Amino acid sequence: MALPNYHIAKILEATEFKRFNWRADWYGKGITAVFGIDNKDEAQLQALFFDASRFDSSEIVEFMRDWDMTYISIEKATMDNAMLSDLSYYRISEFFEKLEKRSVKYKVVEP
Repeated sequence: MALPNYHIAKILEATEFKRFNWRADWYGKGITAVFGIDNKDEAQLQALFFDASRFDSSEIVEFMRDWDMTYISIEKATMDNAMLSDLSYYRISEFFEKLEKRSVKYKVVEP
């Protein structure tokens, strides 16, 4: 699922998890880590969201290589939605609010 201002490095499939936690700036400014919680209540890094105003796709590939992380795919941010032309409009917290409305379970964990 592409987002208006975040590139996503998908590490594991979201369908493997029953809920999610996230931490902003976990790997540095502009990098949000999303952790999937499985049926045994164990957490695994599921994806990294990179702020598109700070990172381009080549920097993400380099970051993943530097951290020795394998990934399934990298989805580039979409920038074509007129409603979301201002990058500050759509933030990670709003994304999770939308997930909640769709009955996806997650928990916000403060760093």
